[in-house]
Amino acid sequence: QININKAREFLKKKKRELLNTGKHDCDLHTSLLTKTVELFIHLKKPFPKEKEFMKLIHTIGRRVLPNISKEVTKSLQKSKNKMLNNNRRYQEEFENRLYYRWKEPIDLLESLIQVSYESGEKLGSKLSKTTDNTNKFKREALFKIHARALQISKEILVLLKSGYADGAISRWRTLYELSVIAHLLTDNSNDVSKRYLEHQVIRDYKEAKDYQSYYKKLGYLPINRKAFNRIKKTREVLINKYGKDFKDDYGWIPKSILGNRVFRELEKYVKLDKFRPYYNLSCDASHGGSKGFYRLGLSDKYQRKIYLAGPSNYGLAWPLQNTAISLLQISCCLLVLEPDFENIISMNIAKYFVDDIRLETYKAHIKLEKDEAASSK
Repeated sequence: QININKAREFLKKKKRELLNTGKHDCDLHTSLLTKTVELFIHLKKPFPKEKEFMKLIHTIGRRVLPNISKEVTKSLQKSKNKMLNNNRRYQEEFENRLYYRWKEPIDLLESLIQVSYESGEKLGSKLSKTTDNTNKFKREALFKIHARALQISKEILVLLKSGYADGAISRWRTLYELSVIAHLLTDNSNDVSKRYLEHQVIRDYKEAKDYQSYYKKLGYLPINRKAFNRIKKTREVLINKYGKDFKDDYGWIPKSILGNRVFRELEKYVKLDKFRPYYNLSCDASHGGSKGFYRLGLSDKYQRKIYLAGPSNYGLAWPLQNTAISLLQISCCLLVLEPDFENIISMNIAKYFVDDIRLETYKAHIKLEKDEAASSK
């Protein structure tokens, strides 16, 4: 006779002990190993020694797993529409909620981008009719910087609307670098802008050399020899013209302007170094260092509790207001090329937009923190 209650307690205890000894989830790896062992038992064959068994496992890995992978891939491809539709519906619902919370600053930033675009377009149309080439290279450089700044701002806007604060602050880093360079070019002669534009060939040569080193491993065709020699010759001519330091990353800046030609000193020269803490944050988000695990999309109390692998409606304030500020600075650097009444008005309008963006961003961020604090209680 068996005491059923004692037997039940005994089995529960043994179950707990077994679960604590190792894996209890039947994953694919465990399942394949189990099937292999069962096959030996079923065929009544002597069980192989450790070395032979490992060889068998390697054989399974080479012959069986590729076929399983193909079948699983086919299955996933058949059902991908359902999976993607669910993901997209979730993202769309999330973005609607995010927009409801951040509507005012996001709409103002989008408006600022359009205002900046139109003011640059008008100035370009006006200057295209002038015959004065005194600041030809400065105009070209600042228009190129402004166009690139507008595109980056639109990229940041998309990231903000989708809830990717870390991606937005990463793109702002480029926008900030452009604003620093724009200030330097604005404050100096046409020749400095010419050096800045010509410095592209230094990067062209470095990239061509790297391409030559790795094109075979990449399975690509070699670089055209005539094109490479042309780049090399142009580089040599410019180094002879400006000096051997011209080949450095910031070698286009004359030493008479900046002795220590690194970006940190360039920030100080144009008096934008107060943004350095934000710039450090953007670098962390861009690079692969462990500091990058700090996510703007998480509040401080969740930094070590959640591994963020998707969108969040938190942390949008910094990239949002910084994008507005940097775009304003770049637009002003362009518009002062022709400081007439119309352009002065455009600069003032843009500044009013930035002031409103900063205020509305602050209000949205404070409300978000209050809501989060209330929900945690």
